[in-house]
Amino acid sequence: MRAILFLAAPFFLAAAAQAAPSGWRATLSRDGKCAAMVPGNWGVVGQGMQAPRGHSHVRAIFRSGAMADEKGLVTNMFAIKTTFEDSAGHYWVELGGLASGTLRQWHVAVPGDGGVCIAEIAFDKSFSEAGAKTVALSLRGQ
Repeated sequence: MRAILFLAAPFFLAAAAQAAPSGWRATLSRDGKCAAMVPGNWGVVGQGMQAPRGHSHVRAIFRSGAMADEKGLVTNMFAIKTTFEDSAGHYWVELGGLASGTLRQWHVAVPGDGGVCIAEIAFDKSFSEAGAKTVALSLRGQ
């Protein structure tokens, strides 16, 4: 299995990189099944990547289940402030009512191989909405 992931990784990362500017790099889900691109100067923190200044961070996650399951989970657990896209291939919302008043928090989901790829994106004024949108649109599963 590791050999398959190793051989597929260059193709997977190349596909995700097409949606991000030059110099950006991938943050991978723990199992390597999902990737989102972040600016090249971001560093590893916990299970994701964080901006060098401010509190902006991104985490890629793979979860088994269907897109409908993920949407149901998110809508039951959080207040949805804004829905950017709600389709079979892309679920992207801004979460409202969270404790942090300085961070905007987006939840993005796309179908993955055998489940759903998720990007949890939290950003403050140190990272632009356009940058966060680039991260959201770069989310890919293999």
